[in-house]
Amino acid sequence: IAFPHEFNAMQRREAGDAISRELMNRYNCAVDIALHHPNREGDQRNFHAHILFTTRGFDESTKDGWSKNKFRDLAADKITVDGKATTRGKEEVKALRKFTADEMNRIAERDKLEVKTEHLSFEARGIDKEPTKKMGHAATQAERRGVKTDRGDLNREIKASNDNLGNTTIQLQDQKKILILEQNRALLALEQERTDGEEGEGGGTWQSTIATFKKEESFPFHQRRVEQTQGELDKAKGQLETMSIIDRMVGKKSAFEAEIQAKEINLKEATDSLEEIKRKESTLPADAKEPGEILEYASTVTAQRTAQYKQEQGEAQALQAQLENRNNIDRIIGAITGKTREQQNRIEEIQGNIKSYEADKRLEEIKQQQVDQARQETESKQRDQDRSNDNKVEPSQNKTKEKIIEDIKQKYLDDMSEQREEKAKQEAIKKGYDYQPMSERRENDMSLSKDDRKEAYLERMTKQREQEAAHKEQEREAEKLEYESRPENDPALSTEDRKQAYLDRMSSEREDKLQSPEIDRGRE
Repeated sequence: IAFPHEFNAMQRREAGDAISRELMNRYNCAVDIALHHPNREGDQRNFHAHILFTTRGFDESTKDGWSKNKFRDLAADKITVDGKATTRGKEEVKALRKFTADEMNRIAERDKLEVKTEHLSFEARGIDKEPTKKMGHAATQAERRGVKTDRGDLNREIKASNDNLGNTTIQLQDQKKILILEQNRALLALEQERTDGEEGEGGGTWQSTIATFKKEESFPFHQRRVEQTQGELDKAKGQLETMSIIDRMVGKKSAFEAEIQAKEINLKEATDSLEEIKRKESTLPADAKEPGEILEYASTVTAQRTAQYKQEQGEAQALQAQLENRNNIDRIIGAITGKTREQQNRIEEIQGNIKSYEADKRLEEIKQQQVDQARQETESKQRDQDRSNDNKVEPSQNKTKEKIIEDIKQKYLDDMSEQREEKAKQEAIKKGYDYQPMSERRENDMSLSKDDRKEAYLERMTKQREQEAAHKEQEREAEKLEYESRPENDPALSTEDRKQAYLDRMSSEREDKLQSPEIDRGRE
């Protein structure tokens, strides 16, 4: 089992013990667990454990204490689960994997670690990715030495395919969002065009609306928008001036005044947009936009429009509350005077503005993400190009790619040989025998016969064992002298004096140990 690399030693021990106890209780068997640290030459996050357990459970009625039969929980017996054919062993392994993941997540949640362990496969979680294959010990060692293997090449291809698939999925999702937003905006524009056509005030058609869709940055669009908004404002003011006394008494005046105020805001926004387009067209040079160049665009979601959006949200909620909280008399009066219909029309108008704002806001966010992504891709390509230029081999060096790889492999082997020599030398110093370099040992001399090399090896090992025995004897003598020199071991002293001397020595050793830097390493 693999532990999250965020776990410390105590957390790994706790998780390993919990899993071992679960196995012992589940199968009534003996369990052995070995906690392993990462290999110093491999991935330093690879904290893991190996767990072994017996295939027979405990049985006190037998002579040796073990059951006569193996338990069948992990066997290949065919069973049916949720209408699907499977085996008992597969379902049992799924349960063990789930318990392991739950235990890891319990510890992480308790200690507030931002790590999540998942026991299900990509396919079970609905993730469209291909899992990598297990490397194995031999392939892993070869890859660490710089030698490419078939299994390593396969995993690299799988990772590259998953990365490309992930990028493609993100791009498709962004394109889908853009298309949905553009479709919603087009439907709103078509609905507005149809409404204008039915009232006899709109001169356009659905085909012209579709043809001019997504041309918000053009001058004619904003010019037409200003003219249309100005016409609506003049019409509303005219209706307010000719309003009858009865209409003013039933509350139509306040509704018209609110509508006129909203249309004045729309007119100001349209006028500002038109002036901005005029300014940009007058100052933009002819060659300002080159092919492939990333340009910033003017935001259509202005601060004024955002404030209007918030105001319209509040107005829509207030109007909706008024309609819902009316009594029967108010409902009758509203139906007779037409106030109810006006409020409903106003709510529909505000909701249309709100949907248009939200669609434009989301569309701008997606556009900005695409601009940022394009800029990042350009910068990444430039960095890769610079790195490629830095790593380019000059012709004067007269080295092929195969030669460079061979030199790297040879350097790795030389470094490993030096590390082995240093390790063997340190071990010789520790055990007290004379160290002899690998190159000077007679058993490594290929010019000698096989028997001579074997004899040389036996002679060296005999001498080494004698030196180790002598070194151990010296250590025992030194320990004996050091033991006899301690005050608590002096027979001439009284029992109390010897006891006090022992306590003094232990106190001094504890203080020295606490002041040693090794104590921090031990805690870690």
